[in-house]
Amino acid sequence: HPEVVEYSLSSKDDFLLLCSDGVTEWMDEKTCIDLVSKCKDPWEASTALVKEARTRWMHNSDYIDDVTAIVIFLGGEEQK
Repeated sequence: HPEVVEYSLSSKDDFLLLCSDGVTEWMDEKTCIDLVSKCKDPWEASTALVKEARTRWMHNSDYIDDVTAIVIFLGGEEQK
């Protein structure tokens, strides 16, 4: 079953990540946030998440689960 979470966005939020469990199987929240924080746009960020997730699957398993990431930059106060 899908995981559904309700979260109220604030002006301090820089981006929103929507990721399949294939991304989060081998990467924790901090790792995902750190990776996305280094990217200049959502395309680069989602591509980086998927690439890193696939790499970790290849190192930790004999198959690769579905790996999907959607990144939305929100333009929060901290974003440069």
